[in-house]
Amino acid sequence: MSYASPQICSNCVLPAVPPHIVFDDNGVCNICQDYAARQRQPLFLESDFIRILDKKRGKHRYDCLVMCSGGKDSTAALYFMKERYKMNPLAFTFDHGFEQSDAIDNVRNAVDKLGVDFIFYKTNYMKDMFKRMIRSKSKAVICHPCSIWYMDLGYKMAKRFD
Repeated sequence: MSYASPQICSNCVLPAVPPHIVFDDNGVCNICQDYAARQRQPLFLESDFIRILDKKRGKHRYDCLVMCSGGKDSTAALYFMKERYKMNPLAFTFDHGFEQSDAIDNVRNAVDKLGVDFIFYKTNYMKDMFKRMIRSKSKAVICHPCSIWYMDLGYKMAKRFD
């Protein structure tokens, strides 16, 4: 019994694994094609980001809204907006009823140390929604409704504080 050798990408040597890895007429895999397409896209540099921030700085009571979960990434984002970019951020935390007290304490410590205003929004609405989803045996991913609501609330806060 003999096995045919799989087609190999002429660029990176990945083997063909349909439907995930397929080749064009030149024998180049879709992974290499996607990578090449991304390399042609212009880079968004920090200098571009600073130009955007400069347009917003000082125009309103707050220059930006920083969503804070109390984790290291959002705490770093708050720090960078305040210290590195010299913005006047409004920190915002949304507690859907499942937030850990340590995370909320982390946000409170960060806003205290940085001298940043802070809005804390707490609701148990999501607990009731999750209960209904579980009882109904819904196939929905529980995180999706929360994420959509959280983002919507973030946009409303940003609009509210201009």
